[in-house]
Amino acid sequence: MKENADRLTLLSDFVPLLRSDGDEAGLSGARVSVPSHLIAFAAEKSRLESRVISMID
Repeated sequence: MKENADRLTLLSDFVPLLRSDGDEAGLSGARVSVPSHLIAFAAEKSRLESRVISMID
């Protein structure tokens, strides 16, 4: 159930951003979102390849 609530929170933040043509700020900016997405991609790669993925700052 928490996963569904998290999705609703993301959607309830995302839809107004789409409608505002960039005039509204989201819950997190690119400075936070991009690194967290890169971590998620590295985690998935690690899972698929059964190895540690090195991430350099």
